[in-house]
Amino acid sequence: MPKTIHRAEYRQLIRKLREAREQAGLTQVQLARGVRKRQTWLSDIEIGTRRLDVIELRDLCRAMDIDFIDFLRDFERSLVSPSRR
Repeated sequence: MPKTIHRAEYRQLIRKLREAREQAGLTQVQLARGVRKRQTWLSDIEIGTRRLDVIELRDLCRAMDIDFIDFLRDFERSLVSPSRR
């Protein structure tokens, strides 16, 4: 089985995260500051060279003022939707 970071589902999660950041009107710098990280940390997540864990995802959602559970529900729906890409 491939590592999680290489799976289509993980790529979709990162797409949804990037979309959420953009919809919130935040740059990588602004969001990274919101979780007390460097912009390069967030960039590495968005390009797929750093793995995001669930606690970090929760922190990012909070920094974007997005309900974590709603984000996860939207992500899950995107996995079963035929237009997920």
